[in-house]
Amino acid sequence: MRWIGIVLLAGCFLLTASALYFVTAGTIVTLTANVSATDTYTAIETDVDYVGFGNLRKGDISQEQKVCVNNTGTTSVTVTPLLQNSTSWIFNNVQVRKFGGPVNSHVPIGQYNMNLTSGAQGCLWLRLNLNVTTPIYQDIVGSRAEVMMRALPIV
Repeated sequence: MRWIGIVLLAGCFLLTASALYFVTAGTIVTLTANVSATDTYTAIETDVDYVGFGNLRKGDISQEQKVCVNNTGTTSVTVTPLLQNSTSWIFNNVQVRKFGGPVNSHVPIGQYNMNLTSGAQGCLWLRLNLNVTTPIYQDIVGSRAEVMMRALPIV
């Protein structure tokens, strides 16, 4: 009796295994498609990630530092440099001028913008103007700020 149970169990096992084998057998079909991009995206890059204004004193205006922005996206954008994460009030005096624009056409950071078509490059000048009335009673050393180049799509 015991052998019959073992033979039946082995038979069931072989039947199940062969059924699984036949169920999993098949043919592979490869699917392909070519999809054209229709969506647009906004992306920009700058040619530098650091600008140093050097050693200055109250009343000084730094040398201008050139920063170029490349529109690497698929849509035209308006780029506005905005001051962020400043460790000192002095960076509120950063001024911007269009590259190739009139020498005395500086505006405060955040008030300047430029339009760039897809694939275009635009450059601007940054300077730190310490010709201010605010008192400076002690040295300001190691101050940092970040400028975010905000790009908004032109609609």
